[in-house]
Amino acid sequence: MTYQKLQIRRAPINIEDEKMIRLKGRLSPSSSPFRRLFQGDFSQRLSRFLFFRRAYSFLKNIQQKFNFSDYKDYFLTGCNYVLSNSSIDRIVNEVNDRSVFFGLYLPDSMVEEVLHFAAHAPCMEPGYSKNFLMRELDHNNCLPDGHQVFRALVNDTNQCSAVNVVAQDALLLRIASTYLRYHPTKITCHLTWSLASNLTKGEVQNQYPASNFHYDIAGYNFATAYFYITPVLDEDSGTHVMIRGSHKRKPIWMLLKSGRHSDESVYAYYGKSDEIQIQGKAGFGFFQDPSCIHKVKAPTSQNRLLLQIRYS
Repeated sequence: MTYQKLQIRRAPINIEDEKMIRLKGRLSPSSSPFRRLFQGDFSQRLSRFLFFRRAYSFLKNIQQKFNFSDYKDYFLTGCNYVLSNSSIDRIVNEVNDRSVFFGLYLPDSMVEEVLHFAAHAPCMEPGYSKNFLMRELDHNNCLPDGHQVFRALVNDTNQCSAVNVVAQDALLLRIASTYLRYHPTKITCHLTWSLASNLTKGEVQNQYPASNFHYDIAGYNFATAYFYITPVLDEDSGTHVMIRGSHKRKPIWMLLKSGRHSDESVYAYYGKSDEIQIQGKAGFGFFQDPSCIHKVKAPTSQNRLLLQIRYS
């Protein structure tokens, strides 16, 4: 597919592959919740608190107003391939209320290009020293040396033109800017394979952190667009699970401890009535505040490929 050439925006947007960025500053190995809170980029870790995220947006908005000439053409130079039948106000209101909006779609040709790229590009798994290709995996998703892969982060996503186009999609930028209340100047992109396994839930959770309930701490304030590149039509194909409205309501013990929490503790506080299991065909997308409680239900029937575009 040939895409309209993207013009250079006046806004100082920095687009990066998030493969290593997303791993940097992850959960500390310390057993002390207070040490985990204060290790790494302390100011960034404060973004777990809603008041801090809102304060950052307020200050960022003021800063950008004083440099308006850098941003006035922000929405005028981008292309629009992402589809939605909803208004920006409705989308943002739903994210504010529920932590998520459903109803974004990628064209089939774009889905096919991203899938082809991810199937042939080198991948890596945290904690494993070698890069590998998806075709090297056997029917149990094991590499020739016997290592079983649970998640494969696709390298160099900025080499995929379709990913770059989605990252700068005019609709997504408008949603992100309206929700964050400032123009995001950093976009991080990554493609993640969640690989099917026949291990028990506990065994997978030990090997694959994202299959545990958690909330993201990935900047001073941030929002994420997600797209299923492979179909997720049932619980066995890699459902994204989240707790409705949890971006705004967490108990203090959940904020001070690690960002990762057990199913038991999450259900004990929120119950199951606010749990949402997100399913859709290839190309289905949703916009989420990832400071909500969420996880991937590790697939058992097929590998899942997810495209994530984070705005901050």
